[in-house]
Amino acid sequence: MSAHAELLREFDTNGYVILRDVLDAAEVSRLATVVGENTHKILDKRGKSPDERALVLDFLGFDEGLVDLVDHPRLLPVVAAILGSNIYLYHTHWCVAPSLSGQTFPNRQHFLHAHNDAADASAEVIGADTFWRWHRDGGQINNELGPHPQPRLSLKAGVFLTDLSEPSGGNMAVVPGSHKRDVPLPCAGAPADAGVEILARAGDVVVFDRRLIHSSSPNLSSRTRMVLFYGYSYRWLRPRDEMTVERYLDSASPVRRQLLGATSSAYAYSSPSWKDVPLAEWLAASGNVAGPLEEL
Repeated sequence: MSAHAELLREFDTNGYVILRDVLDAAEVSRLATVVGENTHKILDKRGKSPDERALVLDFLGFDEGLVDLVDHPRLLPVVAAILGSNIYLYHTHWCVAPSLSGQTFPNRQHFLHAHNDAADASAEVIGADTFWRWHRDGGQINNELGPHPQPRLSLKAGVFLTDLSEPSGGNMAVVPGSHKRDVPLPCAGAPADAGVEILARAGDVVVFDRRLIHSSSPNLSSRTRMVLFYGYSYRWLRPRDEMTVERYLDSASPVRRQLLGATSSAYAYSSPSWKDVPLAEWLAASGNVAGPLEEL
Protein backbone atom coordinates (compact mmCIF):
# COMPACT_ATOMS: atom_id res chain seq x y z
CA MET A 1 0.00 0.00 0.00
CA SER A 2 1.39 3.43 -0.95
CA ALA A 3 1.95 6.10 1.68
CA HIS A 4 -0.88 8.17 0.17
CA ALA A 5 -3.29 5.24 0.24
CA GLU A 6 -2.32 4.52 3.83
CA LEU A 7 -3.11 8.11 4.82
CA LEU A 8 -6.54 7.84 3.22
CA ARG A 9 -7.21 4.50 4.93
CA GLU A 10 -6.26 6.00 8.28
CA PHE A 11 -8.52 8.99 7.65
CA ASP A 12 -11.43 6.74 6.75
CA THR A 13 -10.95 4.60 9.85
CA ASN A 14 -10.22 7.23 12.49
CA GLY A 15 -11.74 10.38 11.01
CA TYR A 16 -8.43 12.22 11.03
CA VAL A 17 -4.85 11.92 9.85
CA ILE A 18 -1.62 13.77 10.71
CA LEU A 19 0.58 15.08 7.89
CA ARG A 20 4.03 15.46 9.42
CA ASP A 21 6.47 18.33 8.77
CA VAL A 22 4.40 20.14 6.14
CA LEU A 23 6.00 23.45 7.17
CA ASP A 24 9.65 23.97 8.08
CA ALA A 25 10.84 25.94 11.10
CA ALA A 26 11.23 29.21 9.18
CA GLU A 27 7.71 28.99 7.75
CA VAL A 28 6.28 28.22 11.18
CA SER A 29 8.11 31.16 12.74
CA ARG A 30 6.94 33.60 10.08
CA LEU A 31 3.29 32.55 10.30
CA ALA A 32 3.37 32.53 14.10
CA THR A 33 4.56 36.15 13.96
CA VAL A 34 1.70 37.05 11.58
CA VAL A 35 -0.83 35.37 13.87
CA GLY A 36 0.58 36.82 17.09
CA GLU A 37 0.87 40.39 15.84
CA ASN A 38 -2.55 40.49 14.21
CA THR A 39 -4.29 38.86 17.17
CA HIS A 40 -2.76 41.46 19.48
CA LYS A 41 -3.94 44.29 17.19
CA ILE A 42 -7.48 42.93 16.99
CA LEU A 43 -7.77 42.38 20.74
CA ASP A 44 -6.35 45.82 21.48
CA LYS A 45 -8.64 47.54 18.95
CA ARG A 46 -11.69 45.88 20.48
CA GLY A 47 -10.67 46.46 24.08
CA LYS A 48 -10.02 42.80 24.93
CA SER A 49 -7.32 41.36 27.15
CA PRO A 50 -4.28 39.84 25.38
CA ASP A 51 -4.24 37.08 28.00
CA GLU A 52 -7.60 35.67 26.91
CA ARG A 53 -8.26 33.02 24.29
CA ALA A 54 -9.07 34.38 20.83
CA LEU A 55 -10.57 32.64 17.83
CA VAL A 56 -10.26 34.87 14.74
CA LEU A 57 -12.39 34.07 11.68
CA ASP A 58 -11.73 35.04 8.04
CA PHE A 59 -7.96 35.44 8.36
CA LEU A 60 -6.70 35.08 4.77
CA GLY A 61 -6.70 38.81 4.14
CA PHE A 62 -3.92 39.42 6.65
CA ASP A 63 -1.00 37.90 4.74
CA GLU A 64 -0.26 36.13 1.45
CA GLY A 65 1.63 33.42 3.34
CA LEU A 66 -1.70 32.32 4.78
CA VAL A 67 -3.13 31.96 1.26
CA ASP A 68 -0.17 29.84 0.15
CA LEU A 69 -1.37 27.06 2.43
CA VAL A 70 -4.75 26.82 0.67
CA ASP A 71 -3.30 24.75 -2.20
CA HIS A 72 -0.15 23.49 -0.50
CA PRO A 73 1.23 20.49 -2.45
CA ARG A 74 1.34 18.31 0.67
CA LEU A 75 -2.22 19.20 1.70
CA LEU A 76 -4.37 19.68 -1.39
CA PRO A 77 -3.95 16.14 -2.83
CA VAL A 78 -5.17 14.66 0.45
CA VAL A 79 -8.15 17.04 0.67
CA ALA A 80 -9.13 16.42 -2.97
CA ALA A 81 -8.76 12.65 -2.63
CA ILE A 82 -11.33 12.76 0.17
CA LEU A 83 -13.81 15.35 -1.14
CA GLY A 84 -13.25 15.27 -4.92
CA SER A 85 -12.68 18.18 -7.30
CA ASN A 86 -15.79 20.40 -6.95
CA ILE A 87 -14.54 22.00 -3.72
CA TYR A 88 -13.45 25.32 -2.32
CA LEU A 89 -12.32 26.93 0.92
CA TYR A 90 -15.47 27.96 2.77
CA HIS A 91 -14.13 28.88 6.19
CA THR A 92 -10.96 29.92 8.01
CA HIS A 93 -10.17 30.66 11.62
CA TRP A 94 -7.14 30.67 13.83
CA CYS A 95 -7.03 29.97 17.53
CA VAL A 96 -4.62 31.64 19.94
CA ALA A 97 -4.80 30.11 23.41
CA PRO A 98 -2.46 31.67 26.01
CA SER A 99 -1.21 29.59 28.90
CA LEU A 100 -3.73 29.28 31.72
CA SER A 101 -0.91 29.21 34.27
CA GLY A 102 -1.42 32.09 36.68
CA GLN A 103 -4.71 33.24 35.15
CA THR A 104 -7.63 34.11 37.36
CA PHE A 105 -11.22 33.11 36.66
CA PRO A 106 -13.76 34.01 35.53
CA ASN A 107 -12.39 35.59 32.35
CA ARG A 108 -13.47 35.60 28.71
CA GLN A 109 -12.80 33.86 25.42
CA HIS A 110 -13.49 35.74 22.21
CA PHE A 111 -14.87 34.83 18.76
CA LEU A 112 -13.72 37.66 16.52
CA HIS A 113 -14.55 38.24 12.86
CA ALA A 114 -11.52 39.82 11.25
CA HIS A 115 -13.52 42.00 8.85
CA ASN A 116 -16.93 42.15 10.50
CA ASP A 117 -16.67 43.23 14.11
CA ALA A 118 -20.47 43.49 14.40
CA ALA A 119 -20.52 39.67 14.41
CA ASP A 120 -18.07 39.32 17.31
CA ALA A 121 -19.04 37.36 20.42
CA SER A 122 -17.49 36.50 23.78
CA ALA A 123 -18.17 33.80 26.33
CA GLU A 124 -17.41 33.54 30.01
CA VAL A 125 -14.66 31.15 31.13
CA ILE A 126 -15.29 29.97 34.68
CA GLY A 127 -12.30 27.63 34.85
CA ALA A 128 -9.81 25.58 32.87
CA ASP A 129 -12.37 22.81 32.32
CA THR A 130 -14.45 25.22 30.23
CA PHE A 131 -12.17 24.43 27.29
CA TRP A 132 -13.47 20.86 27.09
CA ARG A 133 -16.33 21.57 24.64
CA TRP A 134 -17.09 18.45 22.63
CA HIS A 135 -18.75 19.02 19.26
CA ARG A 136 -19.00 18.12 15.61
CA ASP A 137 -18.32 20.88 13.10
CA GLY A 138 -21.12 22.32 11.00
CA GLY A 139 -23.29 24.19 13.49
CA GLN A 140 -26.96 24.00 12.54
CA ILE A 141 -26.18 21.34 9.90
CA ASN A 142 -26.02 18.80 12.71
CA ASN A 143 -29.57 19.60 13.79
CA GLU A 144 -31.10 19.76 10.33
CA LEU A 145 -29.62 16.70 8.59
CA GLY A 146 -30.90 14.27 11.19
CA PRO A 147 -29.10 11.62 13.21
CA HIS A 148 -25.50 10.63 12.64
CA PRO A 149 -23.76 9.35 10.67
CA GLN A 150 -24.58 12.24 8.35
CA PRO A 151 -22.88 13.04 5.04
CA ARG A 152 -19.33 14.32 5.46
CA LEU A 153 -19.91 17.64 3.58
CA SER A 154 -16.65 19.22 4.74
CA LEU A 155 -13.33 18.73 6.44
CA LYS A 156 -10.77 20.91 8.15
CA ALA A 157 -7.01 21.12 8.09
CA GLY A 158 -5.41 22.30 11.32
CA VAL A 159 -1.95 23.80 10.75
CA PHE A 160 -0.05 23.71 14.03
CA LEU A 161 2.31 26.59 14.77
CA THR A 162 3.11 25.46 18.32
CA ASP A 163 4.82 22.27 19.44
CA LEU A 164 2.09 20.14 21.01
CA SER A 165 4.00 16.87 21.01
CA GLU A 166 3.16 16.48 24.70
CA PRO A 167 -0.37 16.51 26.19
CA SER A 168 -1.93 19.32 28.25
CA GLY A 169 -0.74 22.13 25.99
CA GLY A 170 -4.17 23.00 24.63
CA ASN A 171 -4.05 20.02 22.29
CA MET A 172 -6.91 19.13 20.01
CA ALA A 173 -8.70 16.09 21.41
CA VAL A 174 -10.78 13.66 19.34
CA VAL A 175 -12.95 10.55 19.67
CA PRO A 176 -11.50 8.31 16.92
CA GLY A 177 -14.07 6.73 14.63
CA SER A 178 -16.94 8.89 15.87
CA HIS A 179 -17.47 10.30 12.36
CA LYS A 180 -19.08 6.99 11.40
CA ARG A 181 -21.08 6.28 14.53
CA ASP A 182 -24.23 7.76 16.02
CA VAL A 183 -22.81 8.31 19.48
CA PRO A 184 -23.72 11.08 21.93
CA LEU A 185 -21.33 13.93 22.61
CA PRO A 186 -19.27 13.51 25.78
CA CYS A 187 -20.15 15.79 28.65
CA ALA A 188 -18.81 19.33 28.43
CA GLY A 189 -16.18 20.31 30.95
CA ALA A 190 -14.28 17.03 31.08
CA PRO A 191 -12.08 14.83 28.86
CA ALA A 192 -13.90 11.94 27.20
CA ASP A 193 -13.15 8.37 28.25
CA ALA A 194 -12.79 7.43 24.58
CA GLY A 195 -10.97 10.64 23.61
CA VAL A 196 -7.30 11.08 22.78
CA GLU A 197 -5.20 14.24 22.65
CA ILE A 198 -3.48 14.68 19.28
CA LEU A 199 0.28 15.06 19.66
CA ALA A 200 1.28 17.36 16.81
CA ARG A 201 4.55 19.16 16.31
CA ALA A 202 4.91 22.69 14.98
CA GLY A 203 4.64 22.40 11.20
CA ASP A 204 2.34 19.37 11.26
CA VAL A 205 -1.14 19.48 9.71
CA VAL A 206 -4.11 17.51 11.09
CA VAL A 207 -6.84 16.81 8.51
CA PHE A 208 -10.15 15.80 10.10
CA ASP A 209 -13.72 14.97 9.09
CA ARG A 210 -16.31 17.55 10.19
CA ARG A 211 -18.38 14.76 11.78
CA LEU A 212 -15.53 13.71 14.09
CA ILE A 213 -16.30 14.48 17.72
CA HIS A 214 -13.54 16.76 18.96
CA SER A 215 -12.69 19.45 21.47
CA SER A 216 -10.01 21.90 22.41
CA SER A 217 -8.39 21.26 25.77
CA PRO A 218 -6.99 23.47 28.54
CA ASN A 219 -3.54 24.92 27.83
CA LEU A 220 -1.69 24.01 31.02
CA SER A 221 1.73 24.49 29.44
CA SER A 222 3.90 27.61 29.61
CA ARG A 223 3.45 28.39 25.88
CA THR A 224 0.76 30.13 23.82
CA ARG A 225 -0.92 27.61 21.53
CA MET A 226 -1.48 28.73 17.92
CA VAL A 227 -3.32 26.77 15.22
CA LEU A 228 -4.63 27.79 11.78
CA PHE A 229 -7.80 26.03 10.59
CA TYR A 230 -8.75 25.78 6.90
CA GLY A 231 -12.25 24.48 6.13
CA TYR A 232 -12.84 22.82 2.73
CA SER A 233 -16.26 21.90 1.39
CA TYR A 234 -18.27 21.55 -1.80
CA ARG A 235 -18.76 24.71 -3.83
CA TRP A 236 -22.54 24.56 -3.37
CA LEU A 237 -22.31 24.93 0.42
CA ARG A 238 -22.50 28.53 1.64
CA PRO A 239 -19.38 30.11 3.18
CA ARG A 240 -19.14 30.00 6.97
CA ASP A 241 -17.53 33.44 7.20
CA GLU A 242 -16.98 36.46 4.94
CA MET A 243 -13.98 34.92 3.08
CA THR A 244 -12.36 38.28 2.34
CA VAL A 245 -10.07 37.19 -0.50
CA GLU A 246 -10.89 39.44 -3.47
CA ARG A 247 -7.44 41.06 -3.58
CA TYR A 248 -5.79 37.71 -4.25
CA LEU A 249 -7.93 36.55 -7.17
CA ASP A 250 -6.32 38.42 -10.08
CA SER A 251 -2.85 36.97 -9.41
CA ALA A 252 -4.00 33.49 -8.35
CA SER A 253 -3.55 30.33 -10.41
CA PRO A 254 -6.74 28.75 -11.82
CA VAL A 255 -6.74 26.10 -9.08
CA ARG A 256 -6.25 28.67 -6.34
CA ARG A 257 -8.99 30.86 -7.85
CA GLN A 258 -11.36 27.91 -7.62
CA LEU A 259 -10.41 27.26 -4.00
CA LEU A 260 -10.95 30.93 -3.17
CA GLY A 261 -14.50 30.79 -4.56
CA ALA A 262 -14.26 32.02 -8.17
CA THR A 263 -16.86 30.67 -10.60
CA SER A 264 -18.29 31.42 -14.04
CA SER A 265 -21.87 31.52 -12.71
CA ALA A 266 -23.96 30.66 -9.67
CA TYR A 267 -25.35 27.68 -11.59
CA ALA A 268 -21.84 26.27 -11.91
CA TYR A 269 -21.50 25.77 -8.17
CA SER A 270 -23.80 22.74 -8.31
CA SER A 271 -23.56 21.87 -12.02
CA PRO A 272 -19.99 22.72 -13.00
CA SER A 273 -18.34 22.21 -16.36
CA TRP A 274 -14.63 21.47 -16.61
CA LYS A 275 -13.78 25.18 -16.90
CA ASP A 276 -15.27 25.73 -13.44
CA VAL A 277 -13.13 23.13 -11.68
CA PRO A 278 -9.50 23.39 -12.84
CA LEU A 279 -8.69 21.28 -9.80
CA ALA A 280 -10.10 18.27 -11.70
CA GLU A 281 -7.59 18.79 -14.51
CA TRP A 282 -4.79 19.33 -12.00
CA LEU A 283 -5.67 16.08 -10.25
CA ALA A 284 -5.73 14.16 -13.53
CA ALA A 285 -2.36 15.61 -14.58
CA SER A 286 -0.83 14.61 -11.25
CA GLY A 287 -2.12 11.04 -11.53
CA ASN A 288 -4.91 11.40 -9.01
CA VAL A 289 -8.56 10.58 -9.59
CA ALA A 290 -10.86 13.56 -10.05
CA GLY A 291 -14.42 13.51 -8.77
CA PRO A 292 -17.05 12.94 -11.50
CA LEU A 293 -18.69 15.95 -13.14
CA GLU A 294 -22.23 16.06 -14.42
CA GLU A 295 -22.38 15.90 -18.21
CA LEU A 296 -23.88 19.17 -19.47
